[in-house]
Amino acid sequence: MKNIQNSEKISCRHKLFAASIAAFCTSMIATSVTQASDIDIYQEAKSGQTTLMFMLDISGSMGAPQQTNNKSACDSPSTDSSGSENSTNGSPTYKRYYCNVTDTTRFYYYKRTGSRSSNYAYFRCGSTGSISQSDCITSISSSSMSIGGMSTTGSNPLYYYRDVDGEITKYYDRITRVKDALFDLLYGNTSKGIARLDDKKVIGLSTYSRPTSFDSADSPLTADDTTGQVRIPARSLGEIINGVSQRQILLNEVAKLGARGGTPTANAYAETAAYLFGTRTTSATTKSIPKFFRYYPLETVTIPPLYMYRRTGTSSSNYKYYQCDGLVGTSTPVACTSNTPVNSSVVAGYATTGSNPMYYFTTTKQQTSTTPNYQSCTNFNSSGCTIWSAATTTNPTTASYPNTSCTVNGITGNCVNENEEFLDAVASGSGFVNSYAETKNTQKTLYQIPSSLQQTDDVKKCSGQGVYVLTDGAPNNNGNAKALMQTALFSKSSTLSCTDSDGGWDCMHKFAQNLLNATNNPAGLKIRTAVVGFGSAFNNLASFDRTKTQAQNIAALGTLDTDVKKAAYWGIIGEGGWYSGNSSQDVVNSVNAFLGDLNTDIPSVTTGSPTIPKDMLNPAVLQDDAYYQQFQPTPDKGYQLWVGNLKKYLVGASGKLEGRGGASITDNQARLITPTYDDNGKLLTATYDFWSSAIDTNTTIADADENTFGSKKFAAKGGVWSQLKLRTGTDGNLQRKLLTNRMASGTGSSATFTDGTSLRQVNLADLTDTTYQNDQNRGYLMNLLGYEVDAANPATINTTSLSTAVELRQVGSVMHSLPVLVTNKGKVAYNASTKKIESTNREDYVLFGTTQGLLHVVDAKTGQEKFAFVPNEMVENQKEAFIKHTATNGSIRNLYYGIDGPWALHTEYVIDSSGNLTVGAGKGANQKGKQLAFGGLRMGGNSYYSLDLQDINSPKLNFQINPTGSCSNTNPLGCMGQSWSKPALGYVNWGGIRQLVMFVGGGYDNDYESESYKQTNKKGAGVYMFSAEDSKDKDGNTIKAGTLLWWSSATASTSTNSTLPIGTNNTDLKYSVVSEIRTVDRNSDDLIDHLYFGDLGGQMFRVDLDNKAANLTGFAKMPVRLLDLQESAGANSPRFYDMPGFSIYSESGETFAVVSVGSGNRSQPLSNYTTGTSNTNFDAIYNIYDKDVASKNLFTTGSSNTRSVTRATLGKLTETNRYSNTNFLAPYGSKDGWYYEFDNCVAGIDGTKTDCDKYKLQSEKVFGTPLAMNYRLYVSTFDSSKPGLSGECGAGVKGESLLSSFCLPYGQCKSALATDGGSRGTPIGIGIHAVSVGNCTGSNCGGDDNNGNGGGKDNKIIASASNYCAATGGRMAITVTGGVGAGEATQMCLIPQRWYEKNILIK
Repeated sequence: MKNIQNSEKISCRHKLFAASIAAFCTSMIATSVTQASDIDIYQEAKSGQTTLMFMLDISGSMGAPQQTNNKSACDSPSTDSSGSENSTNGSPTYKRYYCNVTDTTRFYYYKRTGSRSSNYAYFRCGSTGSISQSDCITSISSSSMSIGGMSTTGSNPLYYYRDVDGEITKYYDRITRVKDALFDLLYGNTSKGIARLDDKKVIGLSTYSRPTSFDSADSPLTADDTTGQVRIPARSLGEIINGVSQRQILLNEVAKLGARGGTPTANAYAETAAYLFGTRTTSATTKSIPKFFRYYPLETVTIPPLYMYRRTGTSSSNYKYYQCDGLVGTSTPVACTSNTPVNSSVVAGYATTGSNPMYYFTTTKQQTSTTPNYQSCTNFNSSGCTIWSAATTTNPTTASYPNTSCTVNGITGNCVNENEEFLDAVASGSGFVNSYAETKNTQKTLYQIPSSLQQTDDVKKCSGQGVYVLTDGAPNNNGNAKALMQTALFSKSSTLSCTDSDGGWDCMHKFAQNLLNATNNPAGLKIRTAVVGFGSAFNNLASFDRTKTQAQNIAALGTLDTDVKKAAYWGIIGEGGWYSGNSSQDVVNSVNAFLGDLNTDIPSVTTGSPTIPKDMLNPAVLQDDAYYQQFQPTPDKGYQLWVGNLKKYLVGASGKLEGRGGASITDNQARLITPTYDDNGKLLTATYDFWSSAIDTNTTIADADENTFGSKKFAAKGGVWSQLKLRTGTDGNLQRKLLTNRMASGTGSSATFTDGTSLRQVNLADLTDTTYQNDQNRGYLMNLLGYEVDAANPATINTTSLSTAVELRQVGSVMHSLPVLVTNKGKVAYNASTKKIESTNREDYVLFGTTQGLLHVVDAKTGQEKFAFVPNEMVENQKEAFIKHTATNGSIRNLYYGIDGPWALHTEYVIDSSGNLTVGAGKGANQKGKQLAFGGLRMGGNSYYSLDLQDINSPKLNFQINPTGSCSNTNPLGCMGQSWSKPALGYVNWGGIRQLVMFVGGGYDNDYESESYKQTNKKGAGVYMFSAEDSKDKDGNTIKAGTLLWWSSATASTSTNSTLPIGTNNTDLKYSVVSEIRTVDRNSDDLIDHLYFGDLGGQMFRVDLDNKAANLTGFAKMPVRLLDLQESAGANSPRFYDMPGFSIYSESGETFAVVSVGSGNRSQPLSNYTTGTSNTNFDAIYNIYDKDVASKNLFTTGSSNTRSVTRATLGKLTETNRYSNTNFLAPYGSKDGWYYEFDNCVAGIDGTKTDCDKYKLQSEKVFGTPLAMNYRLYVSTFDSSKPGLSGECGAGVKGESLLSSFCLPYGQCKSALATDGGSRGTPIGIGIHAVSVGNCTGSNCGGDDNNGNGGGKDNKIIASASNYCAATGGRMAITVTGGVGAGEATQMCLIPQRWYEKNILIK
């Protein structure tokens, strides 16, 4: 079996028949962190909860029903009438009250000047009047004026005018706007793009003041003006209470809110806090109440007759009654001789014997039982127990009964007493008794503290809780606030001292400190307070500035001489913030911001993965430098921007990454080794990367914080972050070179700003430039230059504010934009003694994008930024990503992705006069090299960009492809989705001209974020080919870079003429294509002949490109569907996110390709299914034998052997049958390939099978392009059932990555031993990682002579004579934890007769 997979000269496309080492060039393009919207794996804190109490002002000034048609409540300039309408968002509906305001326009008709009639002059204001007084310039006589019905204003000049009514505008009252906002938050509002709060949030509701009577519609008629009322207890929104969710309970209550009464803000604050404390705001008396009663009852027993009385006489007239021996009685009648008389009534009920005398006797008697009875008190008051339960012989308590007696219902026994509290007379301003019953304990003597606040110490540090106060006016009726607050504090009452007043401000300010200080409140928790001034009367002070310190925000208030300032101060010192709002959206924004603040400061888990870029200068030899993409997932914080870094490390022995001094950067579980500190926060140990800055010799500086240049902490953070040159230098010049295609259209104040076709540098002069000073987003660009200024208010930014601004140093996350090595110059030479190709005099840069929205190019040696490019669409769409990341609050649902797509280079070198290879000018006339960069945005947008980096000091914009419009055959770009594909670059013969082109997939349809999505819209389907540079066709017509030349999808119509773009229809191309397109050169003519790609609908295709076609319509053949795994139900079809692997083999004289592709839902990496779910299979690695691609007649006869393969004609490999290289399950002749399902749980990185019980259908997914090397196929998978890495409070990374290997081409190896090529589930890291390729050193790098090879009959590797070969070093698979598998000694060979390797570097 012959392996003839190969590399080519510089671009590393595969030559189908070229001979070289196995998988040489595929291995050189390293794959790293592979994620989609795969941020699900980054876990926020689970052990704590966010608890929020809404404390809403519903005083009369908020609007209806107390104030209707009131301009103050409506915050309107005036009011002409009022009305109401039913709400339409969510259930139940509520009345939305509004004021109607008629817009009035004033038209001026005449002007009169002069002080008296003798010198009056008159002027007309235009022919029909004007809205501007300056138009009153046409001189007229007074006789020509017609002023009937006009009014006048002014005296000299005096204007004649009419007011003309226009449109009627509705201004909703404040209570309506607040209710709208709460419904948007709780129910969600798709029309506004507002997602509802998630079910885990714990939300409760209190209001003030308390309504006391209602009309038939439940609107408040009166209110008490003095108390707050806790209405809905704080519970998680998803909790079900009596069949109704907490979310709906809150919605029902909000719908009922009406405005009435005063503003007892301080009293309500005490009430809300008491609820969170589990206390109360009124006093109580403790009394001892009998709760359990024990007594010994009398019982009746049978005895021999006992004679008690006798009667003598013959008739009632002479009857006489006597006692028998007192009360004791006698045992016989004759012994009853006593003459003590008794009344006849005592004998009733006795049995008798005899007549005269008659004896009265009994055969029973009562005696005290030895078995006690018990009763429990079922109802009591301050006087004692009022109702006792029925007696029972079961003791209801374990308490001891005292010896002292008590009497219950006339029975004497013993009682167990318990202390009970009884409310005293209600304190002035206390709302406790009138708060809803479900907010209190069973006895209704205390508030029931929310369960989310009953926390262990471990949970406390992971939870956040707060009070959200919304008020529209000055507080009043708070004269007893101090007593209420002290009562609420219970045993902590002595920690509060304040001065009462009607406004209550001093007590509110000081009470906020009790809430913040866990040791000074009964809950033992830090509780923040946010304050929102709502409505024009109470929000004339801007919201607090998140970029400023607390002291700076307080200082900005000046003297606290108004209620608004005091309210703002309350929120600032309460650490929840002050927000100024007037709309429902303002409320939504402030709530989301506050919820983000309530997430506790849990240390994020920094994660990442290494990339070893392809070296375009010397592609035969891999560099030993690895670039480690890092980012800090902070899903618990609510930030929209995750920050990151890029660091440079060395690939050491056995593929282990090393920092300076050979220090390891990860432990054996792929966790980054983090710095250690002493008890005082002094850094003790750290691993420094090769871009980290130097540590100052001054120990004071060396031990300073991480923002101090020269400190150990600054150096430990290291990477590109530490090398950013920001602000201005000592020479007064900007240090950062920031380029953008944001260009002005027009000049001065009329200019608009849009996408340009060139680049310009952002400068400080833009702040004063007559045109660019009108750019409303100029402040955000100043942020990128390193100035932490108020970007939203650019008018405040000037030379002075810049000079005092804090440095803003941050880098966005480097997630999917893999670092690319850009080499613009160098010298390559062949070392005859070592037989190695070596390079010197290199000019290297590293290019990468970040989620902040910047494309960075940095010096590969120093890490210093050469320039950064910010596209205009980033300025327009995510400018808030430029401010300090902690000030962003859109949450993980609205994460910024920026420039997150993978980029690619096309490089062509020429030789300069010094013998260097350069992309610049060569030594020959008109010789010029090329250095073009291409890339997309991934989830940051749909665009593709290309930059010309030939002159690194003056880069140019090559093109921008900006898909817009709806999808149709006539608008192919409108069919594109998010730009996920890494551009595939190369040459084709386009109409007789050698044309450099870019291939990309159609893109990502964002609806695939749903795991059950079944695509029908064809968005992102198919493949696109664009011109990659300006060129001319054979007729001399210009083809601009970025022009769409050809496309194929189900939407495309097959072209019948040469009008661009050429289309090729295939009805099967209907699902999104997001991967890089695999390109293959079949005949070493440096032209792309074949394309391979999969889609998200379970299909894989090959497109054949005929570079000898006579016309453009014959250039691309009908795409061939190689693999069809669409499920009948559609929704759970396999998804192919990554480029297929490709390798060539020979069996019995027939050459065929093995095309390898893995399935796995990267959009929902944590998704899985219960075993047995219909139309759902385990994810798998599929290997298809392409039996047609090597056919000499392919372009004339087409494919006939490999088409629409299903599982039925593939051999299924399992762990029990794949370890044999003698009995093949998927031989070339009888099968179309083979597949292996990941259906067996293996040990994780901790060496155990922890959580294997959670391993289900599709728990394990294939992520990354399969890597073919040395007759082996390395497949990286992600197992979401694995526990992963947890930091404090459960924050961390879910799942682990594993590496499995198979022998090629048939998948089977001699044994399961790693030395034989077969392995299953070797752990390679926590989170999502794929396999890269790096240099191999040591004894494990010589190859294994194909041991364990699953091949067939022809086992020689095709190679040329040794004198035509140069050693290119060892290769091995590299993971985040080091090298895996056997290494491979490689060489580059030239075959004299056929220059399959056309490398110009070997002379």
